[in-house]
Amino acid sequence: KQVVIVDEDIDVFDDRDVEWAIATRFQADRGLVVLHDVRGSSIDPSARDGFTSKMGIDATKPLAADPAMFDKATL
Repeated sequence: KQVVIVDEDIDVFDDRDVEWAIATRFQADRGLVVLHDVRGSSIDPSARDGFTSKMGIDATKPLAADPAMFDKATL
C-alpha cells in the first residue's frame, strides 16, 4: 500500500538508509501522493469492499537544491 522513491545513493535493501532518506529529503506537503479508492488485496483487513488507499513518498533530493546539502555525513 506504499512505495518510497529514493535516489541511487540510497540502499533500498537497508531500512535505515530508506528511513534516513525520508527523514532528510521528504516534505509531506510536496512529496506525498495519496490514491483513494483503489483496488486492494483481498487479505487486507483494513480495505472496504476490496478498495483501499495507497501512498507514494518522494524521498529524492530536490532538483533545485544543491545536491551536496543532502549527502550523508561521515563520522
